[in-house]
Order: sequence, then C-alpha cells, then structure tokens
Amino acid sequence: MLALLMSWAFAGWLSMVFGLAGTKLLGTYLAEDTKALQDSKVDYILLFGFVLITALTSMVSIFSPINVFVTGAFTLAGIFLTYLHLEDLKQITKKVRMGWQQLSWQLKLAIFTTFCLSMCAIIIEFGESDIWFYHSQAIKWIKEYAVVPGLGNVHGRFAFNSHFFISSALFSLWFSEDYVVFPLNSLFFFLFTTRLLLNINNALNEQKWTFFILNSILLVTFAFQVFPLTNGTSTDAISSMVLVYAILLFMERSFGDKNITELVLFWSLIFTACTFKLSAVFAGFLLLYNLPVIFRNKKVLLFLATGLFILLPFITRNVILSGYLVYPVPSLDVLSVDWKIPIDEVILEKELIEGWSKLPHGGADMAILDIPKILDVPFGEWFSEWWPSRSIKWKVIMIIDLFTILLMIVALFRRNYKLALLSFTIFFNLVFWFVKTPNPRFGFAFLFMGMALVLSYSLAPFLKYTPKPNAYLFVLLSLLMVSFTKLKNQVIYTDKLTSSQLLIPNYYQVKTPPETFKTKNFTLNTPPTAPPAKGIWCYNLPLPCTPFPKESLVMRGKDYQSGFRVEPDIINLNSLNNK
Repeated sequence: MLALLMSWAFAGWLSMVFGLAGTKLLGTYLAEDTKALQDSKVDYILLFGFVLITALTSMVSIFSPINVFVTGAFTLAGIFLTYLHLEDLKQITKKVRMGWQQLSWQLKLAIFTTFCLSMCAIIIEFGESDIWFYHSQAIKWIKEYAVVPGLGNVHGRFAFNSHFFISSALFSLWFSEDYVVFPLNSLFFFLFTTRLLLNINNALNEQKWTFFILNSILLVTFAFQVFPLTNGTSTDAISSMVLVYAILLFMERSFGDKNITELVLFWSLIFTACTFKLSAVFAGFLLLYNLPVIFRNKKVLLFLATGLFILLPFITRNVILSGYLVYPVPSLDVLSVDWKIPIDEVILEKELIEGWSKLPHGGADMAILDIPKILDVPFGEWFSEWWPSRSIKWKVIMIIDLFTILLMIVALFRRNYKLALLSFTIFFNLVFWFVKTPNPRFGFAFLFMGMALVLSYSLAPFLKYTPKPNAYLFVLLSLLMVSFTKLKNQVIYTDKLTSSQLLIPNYYQVKTPPETFKTKNFTLNTPPTAPPAKGIWCYNLPLPCTPFPKESLVMRGKDYQSGFRVEPDIINLNSLNNK
C-alpha cells in the first residue's frame, strides 16, 4: 500500500502542476481569470494536467521509449513548474484544507471510506483479463522502445494504441521485472468518487434534487462496477470516468465568452477519452453544442489545435503500429507500408471483438476462428439467446436506458437543447454499442449516465412529497461502498496476509519461464504451459511475447526497434486455433 500511495503522490503532484501551468497559460492567452476554476474544481485542474502529460508523452513515445530518462525529464519539469507556481499551489492547498474543515463529519467519513477502498486496489486481483492478455506487454514495449513499426503483427491487440498505456508507462512503479504497481485507475477512482460525493453534498444543501439523484446513482453504479477494475490498466474504467467527468462539466457549466478555458478543458477530456478507448468517439456530438461560442469568439483555431494536439499523435502511432489510420477499421486502408497488418487479420480482429461481445456466455471454450460465426446469426435468433443470459441488473439498466429517447423528446419540447443533445448522444452511443459490441464493459459511461439521467428527471419531483435526506446519507453510502466490495468478491484476503503481500501480492510474480517459438529470423516468447497466473496470458514476460505466434512474422531489421512485418506467402492464421 505504501508503494501505491507513493505512486499516487507522484502522479497527483505532477498532474496538478502541469494542469495549473496549462490553465494559467491558457487563461493568460484568453485574458481570463482562472481563479474561480482553481478554487472550486481542483480535481479538474489535475485532470487537465493529466491530459497534457498524456498528450506530451504520446508525442515523445513516437521518438523515444517512456523510460527512466523521460520520467526524470518530466520530474524536473514538474519541479520547475512547482517553483514557478508555488504561490498558486499554496492558495489551492489552503482552499482544499479550508474546504475539508467545513465538511460535515458524515461526508468526511464517506470520503475517508473512498480513500481506504481505493488504497485496497493493491490487494485486488486484476478485474480484467486483458491486463494479463496484452496490457502489461504493451506497456513494456512503450517503456523499452519508441513506437515500433508493425508491432501489431506480433499481437493484433498491440495496435489498439490506447494512450492510457503511455500514461501508465510513465506513472507505473516498476520495482523489478516481476513487481509493478499500476496506480492511475485507483487514483482517478478516488478523485472521481470524491467529486460525486461533493456534488451530492452541494445538491443536498441547495435542494437541487435532479442533480442529487443523478450523482447518487452514478456513485452507486461506479462503486459497484468500476471499483473491481481499479487495480491494473483497465481502459474501460479510465475512459468511463473521464467521459463522465466531461459530461458532468457539460451539465453544470454554461460555457460562454468568459470561460473559454473551461470549454477547452471539456474538449480535451472528450478527445482524451477517445484516445483511451475508441468506443468513446461518438461522445464528440457534445462538442457541437458550443460551436456558436467558439465561432463568436473567433477561437476556431484554438479548438482545432486542441484536437490536433491530442489526436495527431494518436493517428501517427496508429499508422506506425498497424499501417492503418484507425485500427481495427479495415475500411480505412489508405496507406501502403511494408509493415501493414494483413487486411484479413484486421477483419478477423474486428470480427473477434464484435463476435465475442455478442456471445451469450463468452467464448473461453470456443476455437478463436469460430467466434465471428455469431455475426452471421439472424438478429431474432441471436437476441433470443443473448437476452436471457444477461443478469437482472443489466436488463434493468438497459430497459431504463431506452427512455433516454423519451427524455430527449421532452427536452426538445421544453427547449432544453443541452439536455436534448446529451440524451441524443447517450441514446446514439447505446444503439451503436448494442449493434456492434453489446458487452457492458464497453459502454459503462453511457449505460450508467443514461440510467442516471432518466431516473433523476423522473424521480426528482417526488422528493417534494417525501422526507428530505440529510447528511447521514453519507454514512449509508459509506456502508454501501464497503458492502459492494464483498458482493463482488474481488478483494483478496489470504490466510496469512503479511506486510510484504500488502506491498506487492504474490500473484504479481512471474515464476515460470516462457516457451519459445521460432520464426524465420528471430525467436518469440509464448506463455508457459503452466502459467504463474491465469489462462494463456503474457503478463510481464520478456519481450516479445504473444499467445498467437505466426510463422510468417519476420523482423524488418536487425533489432526490435526496426519493427515487424508479415511475409504474405506464408501467412498462417491456423496457429490461432492451435492455441
């Protein structure tokens, strides 16, 4: 736990000073006073810094590994920015301290409970198999090499290019080859949950019952569903939290001529969520709402630059990793480079994702090449198998989400265009999610926000006729958050939980050497027959490792940095089934 706390402190401090510097610089350029934002939304300043660091490291990763030297450079920059903005940091620290003193003891208890639960991430087993499957390997590549041409040929998932892996490469604490702590999801879970608690408190004091219900539902759903993912590098968790952060800012603030800085922050959160998880891309509809303000203030170039600053490195890395502008989107096959992933493999990767998402009971016992066959099943036949396999929880959530379209119509009738656009955006994303990848973890933000919107606007009027909740609500929320961890059976308690296990649990250890696989001009590692953890994963094994080796894979040069390509005359996808 000490290691996690140290990682939190480093990531939080660096993000805060970068965010403060970025906000001050932007405010100076726009001739705006950013003091109000610094006073009331300190976590958004930190988020902005995290966005800046992610964008900068994504640029650096094109030319250099995100290694100890890059970490050192960012640390020195952080020290310089701390010195430069020391007075502002003191003012922010003072405001946070005074704000804490003014909170009720019940709210303090809830925040302290959130802190303790978030720190327990170090003893939670990884809640998402992709971390074992390819996340940790992708981060190792980022730490040891600049972006490698054709790396997606080694393992198609490496070409997914989540920029969260780049941030994780910078902030993860690597003790050795066998010991690593991933702090970002747990840190942002704590910040995000605290923001929801503060929003609930403010809505309670101001009797804004719609926002009270909205934030309460988000707190309960995220505590139950996202908390188990706080250990590790789940892109589903971080992208959903960043998206909901952006949506809450969109709902609470009226972006106008005097707070363009906040509007830039909102845009940067949406763009960054897209680079973390491509499924967030249609949240971009929300950006349309403030186009009149942007045009009226003649800031089009500023917002275009914001998008390019975040997205251009993303597209560049896509091209280098896979040979495609966006992967795995085979229709964007417009480039001709020798490291391009063969189009058949791109189509297969896309169909595997969609097929796996639509399988009623998962595909662990199926041959991989059989998974896409579900896409050829008629909708009625597929749905009649898929729907009964969903839990009651997800059925209820999806049924409630259907009413977002009704909410949009009512909002339009009342000329509440902001709510109408938000409802449309959520409904559109849910339809796209259902048609393409109807697995809940691919749609957390929209599933939960849709339900929260519908229930908050439906139930708020009834609070006029019921006893009003008071500060003791936070005691109940604390108990709920603790009980959720037990219900999910995620926190690991061993017979002898020693202090060393609290620092690094023993399931992080890689004890079994990988097996080797010979290709034409180099040797691949494959997961061991008796892996140290679960499944056929490559967690933290030496590079290059893949569970799906191909005889057609060759190095483009004399070292791994030169990249990999596939010789088309010996393409062999049958090795997938052999695994």
